[in-house]
Amino acid sequence: MIAAMIRFSVKAFDAVGWHAVLADLADQSLPQAWSYGAAKVATGLWRVERGILENDSATVGAAQVLIRDLPGGLPGGLAWVSRGPLWRPDRGGDDRDRLSDAMAALAKHYVGRHGYYLRMAPPAPDGILYAIRVAVAGPVHITPLAGWASAFVNLTQPLNELRAGLAQKWRNAANKAERSGVTVAVTAVAGGGENLRFDNFLSDYADFLTERAIDTTVTPDLLRSIAAHSSREDGLVLLEATQGGECIGWALIARVGDTAEYLVGVVGKIGRNVGAGQLLLWRAVAAMHELGCRRFDLGGLDPDLTPEGIRRFKEGLGGTPYRMMNEVEVLPRGLILGPVGRLVRWRVGRARAALTTG
Repeated sequence: MIAAMIRFSVKAFDAVGWHAVLADLADQSLPQAWSYGAAKVATGLWRVERGILENDSATVGAAQVLIRDLPGGLPGGLAWVSRGPLWRPDRGGDDRDRLSDAMAALAKHYVGRHGYYLRMAPPAPDGILYAIRVAVAGPVHITPLAGWASAFVNLTQPLNELRAGLAQKWRNAANKAERSGVTVAVTAVAGGGENLRFDNFLSDYADFLTERAIDTTVTPDLLRSIAAHSSREDGLVLLEATQGGECIGWALIARVGDTAEYLVGVVGKIGRNVGAGQLLLWRAVAAMHELGCRRFDLGGLDPDLTPEGIRRFKEGLGGTPYRMMNEVEVLPRGLILGPVGRLVRWRVGRARAALTTG
């Protein structure tokens, strides 16, 4: 394949059109979903661009790009592609070449044409360094920032096989919750309509963050906005665990195409004592299996960064660990020299923490 044939074109997509573009692309995730981009615009200082990657007239990939412009009308700023670009697997060629070409096309568009600092976190395995073979407007660096790490459960297996793959202690905890009379209600959350259960969850989640002094970019406001911009096909799924009519825990799942991703869990002391967290997560797996999802992502599982208690809890589901390659940056020539370059780098450092979902 000739890299120069790949080009990136920004389009004015609506939600239905964007969902259609992503439908047959690999490695879909929340940061590339319509609802996430719309929510970041609604709750922050971002704007979003969505575009397709084309080889001649054929669409071979796509990317949702979050943009933070420099203040005061200064040219340039930050263009961020989280867990993208996405691309269509090429049975007759090398996916590494396809991704490399897609990254080069994004660099040409945002760095060469518009003078942005471009940061990409591509959905590619750790240990594979993709050379951007096409000459771009500035230096390409593989950054020292490690890529996203998590684990996934293959939902194409029968449920009884998935249940058998649970860690023994983890499965025992879920069984204990069932014997203790814990029930789990599953609710689809989509659109801006009234949803008392979701409102109650957001209230409990806000209290949880305050009590634990947790600083996270996955705020109640962001989740409310994601829900408002979601559809039933690509939206949020809320699970509530109750015992004796009292809520003892929550789990929130994002569904994007054929992938489900665990976003938030809130389980109090009573729930933890009876294994409600394990039962909630297992029922989430079962619900996503029933909806036809093929992959359940645990929403972040880093052996170095994930707190030990959360890491042990997620590991009990028996998922397959993975880590993506380090993030890639492309800088306009001469960016680091002068006050504008320093301003861009400073804003990247501040804004970078508000870009990812976990």
